[in-house]
Amino acid sequence: IEKKHISSNKVMVVYVDGLHESLAGIVAGRIREKYNKPVFVITDGEKCLKGSARSIPAYHIYNAMNEVKDVFVAFGGHAMAGGFSLEADRLDEFDRRLNELCTLKEEDYEEKIVIDIPMPMSYVTEKLINQLSLLEPFGQANEKPIFAQKNVEFVYIKIMGAMKNVCRISARTEDGLSVTLILFRDLDKLEHVIDNKYGPGTFEQLKVQKCSGIYMDVIYYPSVNEYQGNRSIQYFLNDYK
Repeated sequence: IEKKHISSNKVMVVYVDGLHESLAGIVAGRIREKYNKPVFVITDGEKCLKGSARSIPAYHIYNAMNEVKDVFVAFGGHAMAGGFSLEADRLDEFDRRLNELCTLKEEDYEEKIVIDIPMPMSYVTEKLINQLSLLEPFGQANEKPIFAQKNVEFVYIKIMGAMKNVCRISARTEDGLSVTLILFRDLDKLEHVIDNKYGPGTFEQLKVQKCSGIYMDVIYYPSVNEYQGNRSIQYFLNDYK
């Protein structure tokens, strides 16, 4: 993506050779998370190219595809996601026309996160988590509720997972509660935000020893972690600053 300067386009059309078509939607979602732009991920199907798209609130995926519907063998979707197939010789035309027709402005790419309520983590109980689970399954028409708390002190960071893409953060809230925060993927972003706020090397320092005075505002969703018969509340990070 960076080598081909795809990330500078208004709409990102990414061809991935050898990717199984069933994974195109997952890949599109991850790319959309990283760049916060509409993304069309395309790979080889049995008879033609197959693709999956993920979008941002300001860009209606289905309407955009409908504007160039003559390039498709078939397509479908809704405002935030879609699927399609097209002949290989129309890929460049598809990319060009999508970007020519795109009317997104710079401010449309600014990520907007709407929280349901600012809620201290000390309010969270297993009973509350069980009540939240009654709202499942979550999806486009039934989004997972998210909460926020300011001035959470990051004390120590541990990187985990075979791919080193999971971050467990030991932290403290303003009222003295010790909490465990979990972040999946995009650890480079976390490092950038922390170092930009508190100085170069702060993230690495948090990985080596316990620190104090490093405060972040966080957006989270609570869950129960059960390990070797012990149950504890943990908080998945949606975002932070």
